[in-house]
Amino acid sequence: AWQLFVRGRRHFWRSTADDVRKAEVLLEQALALEPGDVSALAILAHCKLFEVWVGTSADPVAAIEEAHRIALKAVSAGQSDAFAHYTLGVVFSLMDRQNEARAEQRRALELNPYLAAASGEMGRLLAFEGRSAEEIEFSDRAIIASPNDPHSWLWFRSKAIARLIAGDYEGAARDAADACARGPERFPLHYLLAAAYAGADQMVQARRALEHADKLATSRSGRSGRNTPPYSLEALKTGHPFTRAADLDRLVKHLQKAGWQGV
Repeated sequence: AWQLFVRGRRHFWRSTADDVRKAEVLLEQALALEPGDVSALAILAHCKLFEVWVGTSADPVAAIEEAHRIALKAVSAGQSDAFAHYTLGVVFSLMDRQNEARAEQRRALELNPYLAAASGEMGRLLAFEGRSAEEIEFSDRAIIASPNDPHSWLWFRSKAIARLIAGDYEGAARDAADACARGPERFPLHYLLAAAYAGADQMVQARRALEHADKLATSRSGRSGRNTPPYSLEALKTGHPFTRAADLDRLVKHLQKAGWQGV
């Protein structure tokens, strides 16, 4: 079980679509031998969410429900495990249970103040609430704690979102570019970069970023044709759970300015 877990964890942290699928298989095999392994359960829950995060899930609701079931088992099996609480908080955020999501991240940080993932996730939650200054503080804390983390692109993304909705478009473009540098295959990051450039009236860069995002999204989803946008408004909403409708409208407006046809 330990050998299967270690192999699965290795694939998960490599964070490509193919690696996450391999991780899922290995972790499920490990759990067949050790059903209560907290670490395996927590990472498996994240695997179930991978396609939701990147916007390619065929059934996001079902994926989130499955991740929730697994995350609850992880917390039940390890109530003092910081990563398990962090994982459940991530799932709660996708279920629009924001108070519970923040509570789980606070608990994770009580258990392990140096857990970069929990700091980064708290920053993400604050970004979507429009609390930009607090968001940047948490994201910077995560980046300092683990600058070469495979998921550091998430923390730069959160900073970019916070700056964009605060009207700091040049800062948003800088952070979005840093996110793209750390997760170049993740097409939602390039859409965010396009929106930031459009907000800063740098239209050549905005259109170039949007074109690249569309190519990546089309390649990932396999969609083609004028009437099937590679990144729909529904997928955008799933990955950007803003508390205030005006913040989502701001992002959509700048994407449309860049030429996005997802609406």
